[in-house]
Amino acid sequence: SNIAIVAAFGNLDWASKDAAPPEPCTVIAAPQQRWAAFPVKFAAQDNGLSGIASYDVQIRQGDTAWADLLSTKQSGAVIKGPESGEVQLRCRARDVANNIANWTGDSAVITVDALRPISKAAVATPVLKGNHVPVTWSGADVGTGIAGYDLFVRREFAGGLDSLPGVTLAV
Repeated sequence: SNIAIVAAFGNLDWASKDAAPPEPCTVIAAPQQRWAAFPVKFAAQDNGLSGIASYDVQIRQGDTAWADLLSTKQSGAVIKGPESGEVQLRCRARDVANNIANWTGDSAVITVDALRPISKAAVATPVLKGNHVPVTWSGADVGTGIAGYDLFVRREFAGGLDSLPGVTLAV
């Protein structure tokens, strides 16, 4: 009977009574990423009766215009960003009653540094005396900069190759 359905599920006419959009959406992501594809989560609260149905996500770099990135029913996604640089992400939620929240001025700012630094090492002098070997090294990084160098040494001897333990040097 209809009375049993209403008692079990409440008022089934919630869509006509949910006229309020969800609260502002928040993008949750680590502020620094070392891969161009990185995970993000979306969070919003719907104070109406219907609940969150989907999220719309936009992306931009610098002061460019916002561009639509995806629309998803999931509360997270893997975003493909640039190889290097800063991106901004924002989201808005849509509830089951098709009420859509406004885009907010808040956005998640994420720095992506997926490019490897360039480095080189060289023996400082071609003439060696004794068992000390002067070595120079340098590097460049277009992203967040170089934090340190890992120096690995390999030497040849009569029986084959021998590796010495690596040395980490801070900048």
